[in-house]
Amino acid sequence: MSDETKTNEEGQSPAPESATPTTEGSSGNPSRRDVLKGLASVPVLGVFFVGWYQKKLKADAKREAIMSELGISEGAPAVIPNAISRSPSDRIRVGIIGNGGEGESLVRSAGFAHPEWIENQTQAAAENPRNRGLATFMAQDDLNIDLTAVCDVFDVRAQRGLDAANNKVGPTAEKSTTQAKRFLRYTDMLESDEVDAVLIATPDHWHAQMCIDAAAAGKHIYVEKAMTRAEEETHRMYDAVKNSDIVFQLGHQQRQTESHIKAREVVEAGILGEITLVETTTNRNDPWGAWVWDIHEEGNENTIDWAQFEGPAPNKVPFDLDRFFRWRKYFDYGTGLSGDLFSHEYDAINQILDLGIPKTAVASGGIYHFKDGRDVPDTWQAVLEYPDRDLTLVY
Repeated sequence: MSDETKTNEEGQSPAPESATPTTEGSSGNPSRRDVLKGLASVPVLGVFFVGWYQKKLKADAKREAIMSELGISEGAPAVIPNAISRSPSDRIRVGIIGNGGEGESLVRSAGFAHPEWIENQTQAAAENPRNRGLATFMAQDDLNIDLTAVCDVFDVRAQRGLDAANNKVGPTAEKSTTQAKRFLRYTDMLESDEVDAVLIATPDHWHAQMCIDAAAAGKHIYVEKAMTRAEEETHRMYDAVKNSDIVFQLGHQQRQTESHIKAREVVEAGILGEITLVETTTNRNDPWGAWVWDIHEEGNENTIDWAQFEGPAPNKVPFDLDRFFRWRKYFDYGTGLSGDLFSHEYDAINQILDLGIPKTAVASGGIYHFKDGRDVPDTWQAVLEYPDRDLTLVY
């Protein structure tokens, strides 16, 4: 599951402006006046771009002034280049368990993109030069990874994983000389000598058991949030990881979001004064936002291993495409708005304020709009109290 955070069109923090305009002859770079004159000379589009460029200059100047007034650093999150071993004989061999939407995103972040994604991003960049998806992917470091194994209970997604692994495009993939293998069961993958670490991006109800089994097999783990579906699973997973020698990471978006880092600096500088109330919200007022996702036309009892999908789910039901493709609508497999969406807001506020665990929490809600057979509320709110901090968090 990673979100790319950009501070301008090139993905970089704006450079400080010089107090003295430069000219082509004096520095090799055109001045603002030169740029505006050049744009203005272009018929029709020149008018648009002149307006856009002037607006951008004002925005950059405003940002610089605000940052300077607050005493906040202008730099983006730190990146340590070339911090990864480059030994071709010691590449990390990774397997993906659960190659749905989030799984494909993780695989791509690991350096392996499906050919269809490459094609779509190439077309998108041609239509809109500001689309930096492919350029960012191609500019990443070689991550020293081989994608050697794929496991998914849906044949179509498993094949897409293999296609991505074997698509040698990009700094990481082009250095990989291995061919990925499909495993029908994740336990077989964990027994493989060709896998050092696993990425787990299955529905939530499988996370605990898969992590416990992976730790026992000595495989390093990256698992998507929510870490587990139920609290008691968390304790078992914790014990399994702590009693092993593996490296474990819980995947969570927005951990490198610049706005959160800057907000923390603002709080630490005392600019906001005493904070007693924090209000957050998630507004996804459409069917997709309510987990009414597409049902793949090739999904059926022959292409989906339903029994393996259900696995540790507390309630077993007959084959159901809605439950398979829209599993977040059901508590048998997911954690509802609290685990899927509020977790992001809570994590962001916790990064900024170091709140920790609340003293009390109360929640309410219901199925008020999407009456489609789901048992997870489509409307939900919570109040968390921190009496030691004299603070309330509302979602």
